[in-house]
Amino acid sequence: AFQYVRYAGTLSDAEIDLAETSLALALLFLPGVRPERYRHHLRKLGDLVAEDHAQRLRSGEKDSAALRLSCLRRVIHEQQGYTGDSEQYDDLQNANMIRVIERRRGLPVALGILYIVAARRCGWQVEGLSFPGHFLLRIEMDGERLIIDPFRAGAEMDAAALRGLLKSIAGEKAELSHQFYAPVPTRDILIRLQNNLKKRLIEQEEYAQAVIVVEAMEALAPAEYRAL
Repeated sequence: AFQYVRYAGTLSDAEIDLAETSLALALLFLPGVRPERYRHHLRKLGDLVAEDHAQRLRSGEKDSAALRLSCLRRVIHEQQGYTGDSEQYDDLQNANMIRVIERRRGLPVALGILYIVAARRCGWQVEGLSFPGHFLLRIEMDGERLIIDPFRAGAEMDAAALRGLLKSIAGEKAELSHQFYAPVPTRDILIRLQNNLKKRLIEQEEYAQAVIVVEAMEALAPAEYRAL
């Protein structure tokens, strides 16, 4: 698993396999677990979304960003039962993709990875956003843009909802910035996932495991100075 993470660190951002690398990072803490079942599940998510989308087009619905979001929601949340873990938000398992798949619960960035992997398998444009403190997604099609929260079952986020979320994270004086809507590269999405894990391990004084996370971050992103 670590060798694969190191290999991913040599690739350009466009070449990184988000699904495979997120599973490799999870396997660092799950020795002996084989990834085939989880690879299959991630491929299946995309195939189910594509099937639902094709069926709805055949039934006469017009293709749109809203329709694609509806397909993603239906498969990920309704059919597969994924949800944001608001009850045990700081559980380490919420930042490990294999445990997320097993438990159907996770952090915003982990659930966002499911959306991105499924959507890209369908050839759709879905990106993570650099919103502070809470991972959001943007779905685009022919100029139509939707910002959604994967942690809250893909709920659409308008300006008022985004402002409220920001203030709940950064304080009442915080205001929206165009920087918060910048797309997050694939490598940075994975680093964000690992930062969540590192933070929780340090808080629990599990320093040896936190070092493993940092070493993986350094291998994945050699230019990431914060890992040093």
